[in-house]
Amino acid sequence: MRRSRVAFPLGASLLMASCQPVNADGIEGMAGAWASLSLLGSLGSVSPDWRKFKWYVRDQVRLRDDNPPNAWRMYEDLLWVGLGYQVYPHFLLGIGYAHTWLHPLGQPAYQENRPYLEAVLTHEAGGGKLVSRTRLEERVLQQGGEVGVRFREAVTWSHPLRFLADGMDVYVGDELMVCPNYSVFGPAGFCQNRILSGVTYRVTRHLGVDFGYLGQYMAGTPGTADVWTHNIQFDLHYVLPDD
Repeated sequence: MRRSRVAFPLGASLLMASCQPVNADGIEGMAGAWASLSLLGSLGSVSPDWRKFKWYVRDQVRLRDDNPPNAWRMYEDLLWVGLGYQVYPHFLLGIGYAHTWLHPLGQPAYQENRPYLEAVLTHEAGGGKLVSRTRLEERVLQQGGEVGVRFREAVTWSHPLRFLADGMDVYVGDELMVCPNYSVFGPAGFCQNRILSGVTYRVTRHLGVDFGYLGQYMAGTPGTADVWTHNIQFDLHYVLPDD
C-alpha cells in the first residue's frame, strides 16, 4: 500500500504561524522533507487547436522525523493528475484527482481518493508574478468510503533574481485550508495552514527545480495534539514541448 486574496490569507496566516510556539502544550513539532517529480504539458502536441488544455502529473513523497531513534520514515505518498483549460491568458479552470497513501505512526496505514476542482488566477505584481489558486476537494477514505470536504486557498508570489542567474526566481506563499463539514478526517472549521519560501531555477527551457522551506501547521482531531512540521521541499519538474 505504500506507495488573489492576498491580504487576509497571507498576512493573517503568517502572523498566526509566527506567534505559535512549536513546543507549547498541545502542539507537536517535528522535521520533515517533501520531494516530488512533476511532468507538465499541453495537448498542443496532439493538435495545435488544443494548446489551451494544460495537464500535469506529479508524485510526491513526504518524510517525517517522528520515530526516534529510527528517525526518518515515509509518512505519505501522493500522486496527482490534473487537466485544465486556459480560459483567458491569466485565468485557468481545472479538474484533477489525487491518490494518497498514508502511514500514521503507530496506526494502520490507509488510502484516500481526492477528486477536486480548481481555479487559478495569475497577475503581474511588484515586478513579479502573483498566482492565486482556489481548490475544492473531496477526501474519500478508501477503506470505508467516508467523505470529508476541504476548501483550499493558496497564493504564491515569485520574483526574478536576474542579478544572480538567468532563470532563477525567489518565491513566498501561503495556503489556508478549511473543512466545511465534520468527518472522520476531523471537525469542521480551520484544519491546516502552510507557509512556504524558496527559489526556483530553470536549468533548461523545459527542466526546472524548486528548493525551499514549507511549514505545515495542522489542527489535531479531538484527543490529539496539533502538529507543526518544518519541511525541506524539493521539486524537479519537466515541461514537455507542445510543438
